[in-house]
Parts: sequence; C-alpha cells; structure tokens
Amino acid sequence: MSAAHGTSNVKIKSSHCGICGSDLHTIESGWRPSTCPCVVGHETVAWSCLNKETFVPCKECSSGGDAKCTHRVWTSNDKYKKDGATLYGGYADYVRVPHEYAFKIPDNIPIDVAAPRCVPVPLCSHR
Repeated sequence: MSAAHGTSNVKIKSSHCGICGSDLHTIESGWRPSTCPCVVGHETVAWSCLNKETFVPCKECSSGGDAKCTHRVWTSNDKYKKDGATLYGGYADYVRVPHEYAFKIPDNIPIDVAAPRCVPVPLCSHR
C-alpha cells in the first residue's frame, strides 16, 4: 500500500490529469455557481514539491469525520479558508493538497496511465 507524504498540506506540480463528469458539472455550475478562472481536475498525477504547510486538525478531521469538516474546500472552484487563496484543480500547474490524499505511485505504473486510476480520490479536501 502507498504511504501518504508528510504531516500537512503539500504543494504538487501537476503532470497528468484525468477528467470526469464531476469536472464538467463544476464547469457548468452544476454544484454551485462557478467562478472564473475555474480550473478543474481531481484525478491528478503530480510531482511533490515537498512545500509543506502545517495546520491543526479540527474536531471533525481529528476524529476521522473529514467529510463533515466545516473548513473543507472543493478540489476546484473554491478558496482556502485559512488564507483566501484560490483553489485550482489538477489542470493547474501547481496544486496544494492535504497530505492524506497524496500517495506515491508504484514504480511499475506508468505516470501517463496513473491519473485515470485516481477516480476514488474524494471530491473535497479539508483545509
């Protein structure tokens, strides 16, 4: 099993990204009104830049209830609660992600086929 990177958010440099119906739904304001620019993508393969941000997990995240986190942000078309920075998806050059959702891809999986295999990655992050 792959291991997560670090103990905080990490900055990653996007390499490949899949696209799915959720991305199209976001672009078309299907979840809520989209803002411009709206850069989607949550099936992302990237290189870790190891630029970490520390944080103190909230009660929900500490107890494993991260889907109920009141500080969560979507993977695209949102703003980080902590600093107001715009959150871009995997089609951006660089993306900030919680370390819990950053995994090393095994060496035997080519990077160009890894992104579509990331479908189970949650549509929300929690910072």
